[in-house]
Amino acid sequence: MKLNPIAGVVIVVAALLFVLPPPGHGGFLDKNKTSGAQKKNPPPDRAPSPRIPGFSISVLAKYLSLDKNQEKKMTDLVASYRRERVRRDSAIKIAQLEFLEIFHPADPDLDKMAVKLKELAVLQAELRFDEVRKLRDARPILNDEQFDKYKKLVLERFFR
Repeated sequence: MKLNPIAGVVIVVAALLFVLPPPGHGGFLDKNKTSGAQKKNPPPDRAPSPRIPGFSISVLAKYLSLDKNQEKKMTDLVASYRRERVRRDSAIKIAQLEFLEIFHPADPDLDKMAVKLKELAVLQAELRFDEVRKLRDARPILNDEQFDKYKKLVLERFFR
């Protein structure tokens, strides 16, 4: 089945959006890329993002003023979601590689590309929905004030 040229261009542009890393996450197109020595410390009223290397649950515990019991439960929760994130990230990278294999030939199959893009979209949506599940699972562990701070931190990362 042949698609019209405009549909082909739309698929290619959408594909590149899925394959290239988002701004601020590295890659050769990232103008804001900084070395480790250039990274600034986060403002004192914010906990560091869990995506920053060196993030630890102890930083989150201090930021949220967790007691030892809460810290243990949050450690278990965060560890389980980190493991799931690694699995999902791996699945996304594999799907991206498979997409590039479809994209590479001189006359790429647009139908196969569309299927792979949909697969990538589902995998990325599942990854983002894990953040929502983690927030839900943290609710019984935290008091109202702690949960509000944690929710703000999670949602700040969710919408960037």
